[in-house]
Amino acid sequence: MSHNPVIRRMLTESEFSALSEFAAKFPLRFAKAAIIGPRPVPGTPAKINSGTATFVLLKVGYVAITCDHIVREAQERQAVDPNVIFQIGDAKIDIAAQLIDQSSYRDIATLKIQEHQLPDILTGKEIGTNFFAPDAWPPSRPTEGEYVAFGGFPGALRTIESFQDLVFGTWSSGASPVSSSSERQFATHFERDRWLQSFGTSEHLAMNVFGGMSGGPAFILREHSWELVGIVKEYHETFDTVFFSCLASVRDDGSIEAEI
Repeated sequence: MSHNPVIRRMLTESEFSALSEFAAKFPLRFAKAAIIGPRPVPGTPAKINSGTATFVLLKVGYVAITCDHIVREAQERQAVDPNVIFQIGDAKIDIAAQLIDQSSYRDIATLKIQEHQLPDILTGKEIGTNFFAPDAWPPSRPTEGEYVAFGGFPGALRTIESFQDLVFGTWSSGASPVSSSSERQFATHFERDRWLQSFGTSEHLAMNVFGGMSGGPAFILREHSWELVGIVKEYHETFDTVFFSCLASVRDDGSIEAEI
């Protein structure tokens, strides 16, 4: 009987940095800003709110997943002002016609994207240019100690180019440990002393940057393949922690499991 030992090589600093950068950018390939506001008018400053929409290809077809609180804000504003639109990328979304399901308990909403809308949604060269095609669905719930990669479009990084042109900056994390997990949500507590790169005052991320990240995709690398396990829900400054809605409750037809 022969014995063939497995030789493992440690990554160099540059290789580890490149791997971390790839992991940080990966979630942004499947996300675009979700915009709520009135139609733009020349000479009038844009008055909008924004979140993030995550793209996934399920059995039902092309689906955008975001937080229920984002969709409900759009619904409430449209009920008062019919001039308010809900837009993902450059595509106007008809919530009444395209909403598959929504759950305030889980803070998840799913929207059916039509094929004719894809050219207006999947714009650009890298960010927001694909729908994630999972090997299996739904994903299993994250467990403590796994590392999550996530990203989105913070409102603090949004700039106005003209009355009708907005530019959305991105923020992402390539490997943040899951610190807690439940049937409905999971969380990651920032370990800033381990960050390879950061920005903001004294190399710390400004806290208000997380507004607009809600709905952003969260992935875990398992068995050499990525799993879309959640979406950004909210940030708690007191605990320096990001909470995510768990996507294990979303079925492959886009419906969402009821509260347990």
